[in-house]
Amino acid sequence: MRTGIICPGEGLRAWQRKSVDLVAKLDFVELCLVIVDGDAIAEAGPQRGSLANRLRRSLTPGPLRFVGLTESLSTVPTAALLDGQAASALVRELAIDVVICFSPRPVPGNLVSAPTFGVWQHCIGAGADGGGDPPCLEEIREERHIVEIRLLRLTGKDCGGEILKEAAVQTVKRSYRATLAAAVSAAAHLPAQVCIEIKRLGKPILPARRFAIERCGKHAPMARRAVSAMGKMLKHRIRWLAHGVSMSEEWTLGIVDRPVAGCLEDDFLREPRFIPTDKAHYLADGFGLVLDGRNFVLCEQFDYAAGRGAIAWLELDSDGRVLAGPTQAFNTTAHASYPYLFSHCARVFCCPETWESGSLSLWEAVNPPAVWRCRGKVLAGVPAVDPVIFRHGGLWWLFCSREDDQPNEKLYGWYAEGLAGPWWPHELNPLKIDVRSARSAGAPFLSDGLLYRPAQDCSRAYGTRISINRVTQLSPSYFSEEVVRVIDPPRTGRFQDGIHTIAPLGDVCLIDARRWQLSPRGLRLKIRKLLAPRSSQRHPAFRS
Repeated sequence: MRTGIICPGEGLRAWQRKSVDLVAKLDFVELCLVIVDGDAIAEAGPQRGSLANRLRRSLTPGPLRFVGLTESLSTVPTAALLDGQAASALVRELAIDVVICFSPRPVPGNLVSAPTFGVWQHCIGAGADGGGDPPCLEEIREERHIVEIRLLRLTGKDCGGEILKEAAVQTVKRSYRATLAAAVSAAAHLPAQVCIEIKRLGKPILPARRFAIERCGKHAPMARRAVSAMGKMLKHRIRWLAHGVSMSEEWTLGIVDRPVAGCLEDDFLREPRFIPTDKAHYLADGFGLVLDGRNFVLCEQFDYAAGRGAIAWLELDSDGRVLAGPTQAFNTTAHASYPYLFSHCARVFCCPETWESGSLSLWEAVNPPAVWRCRGKVLAGVPAVDPVIFRHGGLWWLFCSREDDQPNEKLYGWYAEGLAGPWWPHELNPLKIDVRSARSAGAPFLSDGLLYRPAQDCSRAYGTRISINRVTQLSPSYFSEEVVRVIDPPRTGRFQDGIHTIAPLGDVCLIDARRWQLSPRGLRLKIRKLLAPRSSQRHPAFRS
């Protein structure tokens, strides 16, 4: 696939260059043309200047800083965007398949139709358009939960085009900088993903839909909107600090007297029964195991005082009462949670989340549920978050998020012919970038022959609710799914503030649920967060 880019001035921002690098790494892509938009407002390349300029650049988030072009593009033919006829002729002469536009200015109509697969351009948020409106500003000002990112194939007829790929990240309402950095980080992956889809299918997986970009003229003056956004950020930062100081979260496990497929029905959480916890710990991330008619549960037991979780087991009777436990199941050197369970060849396995160790390990039950042995690392060097392993279509699949790459918003996948591996990364990684339905929320399950994948909806906050996705395509080259149901927290009882896992336990179903309570423990956790190493600050106990 012969590819060209349109860059503002003589350089690219860091996230744009990352996007180009991801495309260039594909073995079937060749970068053949650079079109320079000399009139675009850009600070391409290293710049020197006044103290004010240097201060402004130092405050710019890393992904938005101009870093120039890569050395590999120094010998690529160039053209000027102003001379649209010459640029279009060069595109046709070089048989360019696609042009990726990183300039904020409109693309001449004759250039739009020149490449085989058109000219692609990002639309980040509601306010990004050719007039230079800052992306993500409207989401902050209007207090929206998500920022939507789209990769468009321009049509040239109006301001907009056909949607080729979409993503969504959470609006960090207290920080424009964090919101914008997350949005452009997600945007960088989209062109490479569409290139892979076109190579394998001849077209993008996502059916083309029209999208019109809003013009700046429809909004209030820029200065007024910026001041409004700053006021909203200040309000949310004060709320966030007050919440962190005064409140602490408590999770517990619940039992729903329906099979896991019942989550597809409206009244699924009608009457959940919750397992009591003590004041020193909470229980979350429950996964069930039925052995000789006895019901066992593996879960995270979080110690408030230590600020760390461990994997514990407990036994329940038929009415959901605790017969034994919680007792530690196996010891890990790192914080452990999400003890995902599955069976194969009459053996029981567990792959708990231990991202602080930097790898994902597989454990086998020697004498379940109390005695386990480590079978080794499944993914070395991958800080896997909320992993699930399952068999589908003759292959083993491993889905998880990465703690080092927007864990609430990106889903990664691997596959293998056997459980022992080797595990190969999916060609489309990250498989999905959507804060509403990416991060795993329990065990995938079959219903009427269809595969469903529970996922967390973190658009409002971490651990708020669950999305149920129906997987429509899954192979080493393809992946697509659609949200068919959203599960909100229980409406009755004390635990109405969150839900983030669902898993089968025989003929019933396990969930976990959260409540926020006024407690000095929140102040202690906040102080521990400020004093702890940076990696520890990412633990869910500190997210709010």
